[in-house]
Amino acid sequence: MPEPLSKRAALLFLSGLRKMAAIWQNGDCSHNHFIGRRFGSDQTSDLKQRHMREFKHQKLSERLNTAAKAKQAMLKKIRAMPGADDPAVIKRKAERLEIARAREARAAERVAAKEREIKERAELEAREAQEQAEKAAALAAEQKAARDARYAARKKKKKR
Repeated sequence: MPEPLSKRAALLFLSGLRKMAAIWQNGDCSHNHFIGRRFGSDQTSDLKQRHMREFKHQKLSERLNTAAKAKQAMLKKIRAMPGADDPAVIKRKAERLEIARAREARAAERVAAKEREIKERAELEAREAQEQAEKAAALAAEQKAARDARYAARKKKKKR
């Protein structure tokens, strides 16, 4: 069974609970700030300063004025932009078109180079396959000639 609290400890505990309840009711902080702290009058004001940010409540008219000003600023910015017939815009458009054409030409060149490489590789493989077939045919002919010679020698040996 836990030991009963002394009278002084009980009073301190209750005074801490009262202070916590007062702070909690005022909405000064969340329950995470109560953990492991002692509450005195100087600490409650510190909590208020840290956790009670001033919130500026704007009236509807103020918000509408702010929105209208932002809209006017955006319109002013858009109107200040050069039109499609401006020489600078036409020049930038021509430069971008030239860059795009060069990019397409380089891409077409890469595709053509890749196709040439594939074609050359196929021709090389075909040549190597033909050479191997010729070597295999020559080897087969040599082996047949050697076998025929052995067969002829055996036949000649039997006839004697």
